Amino acid sequence: MQVKTLVLRPMRTNCYLLKSGGEIGIVDPGGNEGEIIPEIKKLGGKVVWVLSTHGHFDHLLAAGKLAQIFKVPFYLHPEDEFLLKGAKQYARYYLNLEVEVVEVRISPLKAGMKISLGSDSLEVLAAPGHTPGGVCLYDPQNKLLFCGDLVFGRGVVGRTDFDYGSEEKLQDSLKKILALPGEIMIYSGHGRLVTLAELKNNLQVGI
Repeated sequence: MQVKTLVLRPMRTNCYLLKSGGEIGIVDPGGNEGEIIPEIKKLGGKVVWVLSTHGHFDHLLAAGKLAQIFKVPFYLHPEDEFLLKGAKQYARYYLNLEVEVVEVRISPLKAGMKISLGSDSLEVLAAPGHTPGGVCLYDPQNKLLFCGDLVFGRGVVGRTDFDYGSEEKLQDSLKKILALPGEIMIYSGHGRLVTLAELKNNLQVGI
């Protein structure tokens, strides 16, 4: 599995281009398609899906447009569809930013399902708390985890002070990934790449 990280405006969101066997998956496409498509061309391969780990606007601004352009499914957990529908309003409220959000029919994610990519596959792990429908993507063969905004490399966890957030659920989700076996590389929604061991050391005591 080849992973290319793009840091996209407006909130320095990590968008990941995953490539395996000539197929490309796009994870958390914030920003706009104009920032992402040239990098896909450099990488080479066929785009087969677009996926957002959760419904916050900075993780899906380009998702609908990319799904339209490449004629591929857009994966999102159904419990975060309300955030997709409100993405323009949220961007205006939080950043005073006018954005275009192309709405397409979502392909629903659910815990335990496998998302294929070339010769590899990623398992969907439910990870609510930051949002109701947050997920992680786990590749046990290549020892990779894409965790969205559940937790960041410096040990800070995702915020839960929105009216739909849940600190209790976030802590349960965090315990789930901390219990994964072996040395795993953690790709979060913002910030740097870390190992699971490093993440454990960075977390506050008691988490």
